[in-house]
Amino acid sequence: TLLEQRREEYLEEKEKEKLEARDNGQKQAESVREWLTRRVEALTEGNFGFPAGLFSAEALSEVLLSAAARIWFAVCLFLIVFRFAGYFRLRFLIFRKGEPLTEAENGIYRRCVNELRYGINIRVKRLAGISSPFGIGFFSQMIIIPEGLTDAAALENVFLHEIIHARRFDNWYRLLLVLAQSVHWFNPAAALFFRKIERAREYLCDRAATEQRAPGERKAYCESILTVMEMTGENKARKRQNPFTNSWSGDREDVKRRLTEILRADSRIRVGKIAAAPFLLLLLGLTCILAFFGPGINLIRLFFEGEGAYTEDIGDYGEFEGFRGYSRLYIFPETIPEGAQAEEYFYFYQDTLFDPSAQIYLECRYEDEAYEQELSRLSGIREVYRGESQAVRLDEERFAASAFVTIYGDNHCWEYALLLDGNRIAYVFLQFQEPKEIAFPAEYLPLHYGKETEGESFSIYLFDVGDGARAGDF
Repeated sequence: TLLEQRREEYLEEKEKEKLEARDNGQKQAESVREWLTRRVEALTEGNFGFPAGLFSAEALSEVLLSAAARIWFAVCLFLIVFRFAGYFRLRFLIFRKGEPLTEAENGIYRRCVNELRYGINIRVKRLAGISSPFGIGFFSQMIIIPEGLTDAAALENVFLHEIIHARRFDNWYRLLLVLAQSVHWFNPAAALFFRKIERAREYLCDRAATEQRAPGERKAYCESILTVMEMTGENKARKRQNPFTNSWSGDREDVKRRLTEILRADSRIRVGKIAAAPFLLLLLGLTCILAFFGPGINLIRLFFEGEGAYTEDIGDYGEFEGFRGYSRLYIFPETIPEGAQAEEYFYFYQDTLFDPSAQIYLECRYEDEAYEQELSRLSGIREVYRGESQAVRLDEERFAASAFVTIYGDNHCWEYALLLDGNRIAYVFLQFQEPKEIAFPAEYLPLHYGKETEGESFSIYLFDVGDGARAGDF
């Protein structure tokens, strides 16, 4: 849990401070000669002067996993940035140098739009320096034609093919494919699988464009593919490829398989089971990083979590570093009162992508007089907002012992002071904490903690302001 991670970091920092303080003390007490002698002896003891356990299997495994996670993340980020940069560079090139079609070519495109009843808002441009036609764009889609493609029959078949890509939202599917490829850049099996998905997408568009056509028209469609492929071969030096575009380019075997599938009247392309493959692989990759790589979790935390704080030092009590919870923490004394001894304390707070999580616990033992004074303070807690006030509640039913309660299950928050035996009081604040994350005795939780509290929840810090809205001063 986040609390356990923060506690480990806190304890490691404290241990480091102790070691540094001890080492500094030894340096001050020893002469330079004695200190150097001790360091030389340490170098000959087999650990070479490094901390014990540095070269253990667990430590080495952690170092390797950390390095692997960072390499994976760096390459993944580079690929995503590089591919998006290429996409926007190509869009800019189209904006600057793209030319409109002739009136006759626009007439061919309108005929295709009428046939498929789709594509009226898709812009079509001609661009020099490309080897094959392609579709590009997500919200503003375009079909780009190379300058050498002027044959009317070939243009019609290209338009049909690209409009079908747009109608199937293949550019969005390809975006998901690119993200999945970036996550799985290290996996050669995934690369082969992605290529099969690409082939299947082209086969499906070919099939949709030709399934209602006569054999002669299918043959003409195949000739259009060959015409485009001849242009691709002639213009390899000028070939522009982008992972976000639907392109007609491919190797000889791909073209042969495409033509075979088009000409076969009984062709059945079964790709339904792999349609969700990029999405599933993307989730699988991220899940593996979260489940198996501690450093990977830390990298993701950089993006989804803000600052966090943890302390067990009673000297820090009352500071509540960074706290922005849904409370003013009235239940807690401002300082440890005279006549009271703090037996246990910890403070945990963590910003997250949505609501912050927090867990604050203080347990004090009081002398008789101080105990009575503290009970008086607790019973007098009251919040005032715009002339209205709400008071603390004494609950003797929903806890293992009597408790003064200021928040009970409101927006996943709890704040109360539990009256224990022996003049002890446990002060608790919880915000978005699962039962398994609780770091103090579970019997100190409300009896219904973790269950639905609708109709019973309240907070003295929130006041009704009309129309179902609430407000407060915290």
